[in-house]
Amino acid sequence: MKFRTLSYYLSEAVKSLVRNRLMTLASILTVFSCIFILVFSYSVAMNIDHFLAQLEDSLSLSAFIASDVEDSQVLSMLHEIESMENVAQIEYISYDEAFERALEMFANDPMFTLGLTPGIFPRSFIITMEDVSDYSSVVNALQSMVDNDRGLEYVRYHQSIITVISTLSNGIRIISTVMIIILIVLANVIIMNTIRLTINSRRNEITIMKYIGATDWFIKWPFIIEGMLIGLIGAALPVMIVWFGYGGAAEAIHNSFFMVEEVLTFRSAASIFVVLMPLSLSIGMGIGIYGSIISMRKHLQV
Repeated sequence: MKFRTLSYYLSEAVKSLVRNRLMTLASILTVFSCIFILVFSYSVAMNIDHFLAQLEDSLSLSAFIASDVEDSQVLSMLHEIESMENVAQIEYISYDEAFERALEMFANDPMFTLGLTPGIFPRSFIITMEDVSDYSSVVNALQSMVDNDRGLEYVRYHQSIITVISTLSNGIRIISTVMIIILIVLANVIIMNTIRLTINSRRNEITIMKYIGATDWFIKWPFIIEGMLIGLIGAALPVMIVWFGYGGAAEAIHNSFFMVEEVLTFRSAASIFVVLMPLSLSIGMGIGIYGSIISMRKHLQV
């Protein structure tokens, strides 16, 4: 396609948008509404998934070392546990560190630790798993060490919490995916119908152009570019609004619920919109182009 021809098509598309500004505005608002819901839902879903991932990462197992184990044996035990499948990280807590943690835990009630000395609290390994949903493999391996008197006294873990968070995480990911797919489908239907109404309102114009000998593609291209521009504008606006409002909303939630920031952090805007921006623009432009082509078929059969 020559540059002069493309310039003509673009000029005609812009003139048509201005000339039919009421239908153009209606189409853009329709695209805007659908994409806004999609963008907002995606941002919320990604942050919920991020929160659950943080909670999963914070969950750990505690394996307490038997009192008769020499310090020289601890290192070999650490390496053995570290090599277990699904173990992401392991931290050794000595007698002194266990005592310091107890002092911090009961800092508001010093009478509880009065008279206690280092050595009263057992040594332990704090184990973080790669996949919390598969915690049973690590627990079984550690329990085997306990049962066979291989240096561990007992294992402590929060089975119910791990199960609930794992189930919630999987459920929310599935629900979020299904909702986003449904929103995309609904956006397709609504936006295409709106563009179809826009083109239907100009069927006489298309018919006249056919009668004077214009080719199908000569007629199609301005409408295709017009649909693309409507989709692009309608998709870009909600993405920018949500992007600029995202940081302020996250800060407002942190200020209102100060404990949230201590436990959970929001995903960065860049990590969300690096996917969301091209996705939204592609959906908006794609639906605009496809809707224009589909809607014009019957009007070109003169």
